[in-house]
Amino acid sequence: MSQINTTIPNKVTEGTLTSAEFNNLNGVINDNAVDIESRATTLEDSNTAIGSGISVINNGSNVIPLYSSDTLPTDAETGVIAFDTTVNSLIYSKNGQWYKFKDNGVVVVITGFVFKVKTDNTGTSSDNEFTIPLVSGHVYDFEVDWGDGTSEIISNNGAMVTHTYTSAGTYDITITGDLVNLKFDNSNDCLKLIEISNFGDVSFDNDASDAFRGCENLVFNTSTSPDTSATTNFFWFYSNCSSMTSIPFMDTSSGGDFFGAFTRCSSLTSFPDLDMSGATRLRDAFSFCSSISTLDNLTIRATADMRNSFRGCTTLTSVPILSSTSSINGARDMFNSCPTITAMPSSWDLSNCSEFRNTWFGCTSLVDFPALDLSSGTSF
Repeated sequence: MSQINTTIPNKVTEGTLTSAEFNNLNGVINDNAVDIESRATTLEDSNTAIGSGISVINNGSNVIPLYSSDTLPTDAETGVIAFDTTVNSLIYSKNGQWYKFKDNGVVVVITGFVFKVKTDNTGTSSDNEFTIPLVSGHVYDFEVDWGDGTSEIISNNGAMVTHTYTSAGTYDITITGDLVNLKFDNSNDCLKLIEISNFGDVSFDNDASDAFRGCENLVFNTSTSPDTSATTNFFWFYSNCSSMTSIPFMDTSSGGDFFGAFTRCSSLTSFPDLDMSGATRLRDAFSFCSSISTLDNLTIRATADMRNSFRGCTTLTSVPILSSTSSINGARDMFNSCPTITAMPSSWDLSNCSEFRNTWFGCTSLVDFPALDLSSGTSF
């Protein structure tokens, strides 16, 4: 979206504009219709409720509804105006997107990557700072609104970006633009990331390893997901994210390596319908997900190395449905410490598996065990 060089009203008092400010805003929108995808009609002259209680600006009372970024309705009609108290800006709705106004015009779509940080949590930066963990060698071009009234354009090849706040605290950060790959990697400021409320245009290329690894305080308040359609490597993607109780859907259909992808997500109670039919490695993929009772909604292809894959899933009540079990060669500790599993499926083909050490150790409720072919086993 191109920049608009004009002055627009920057005053909002208890959600109202003066008639002059309203007329100015109305004129700016229509005079610059090219920037708003040819929306050439005037603002409606009514106060009729639209969508989730939002009202169009009224030329008589000039009432503007107030919202924070995380409560903006997604069903507002085109032309609806509101004031976003998070970004402290007038905003308008166009084709399902929210845009914000500043003194120099319409600038960015605000439905970007929105997340909350607590700067005085332990991290590599100071207690009044936060570092965005960009990946070296990648080209970045985005705008970041730091949530303290300041913003900046980031355009580099993966250098870490650190922002210093005037004081320690909790801030909502919004990133819009090209953001391909993040890597907290159980270091950096992983403990400072506490919530994601919108993934926006975040995407990952073929390698998404360690993306949110170690983000122990992270929870989700969104149904949006990053673009992982091209990702083959999910190595330790969400490992040690011990606070999140659910994760939004993610496209794992191209995924091959899921080594430790969800290990030690100990508060996770459910998974979305993930397609892991192309898996090439599932070692430790779900280990110590101690609040999960079933994984039956996942499409999982067994792999040669299944060591520790479900170890420590202490509330798992049934063995996950796996295809291609004949490919399993290593099953060491596969179900170690899964005390609530009661039966093994008779359809499993383990005839090519050689390693069974501690495979069912601690499965104290396993009373129905079929006659599986374990003849290739060399380690029990």
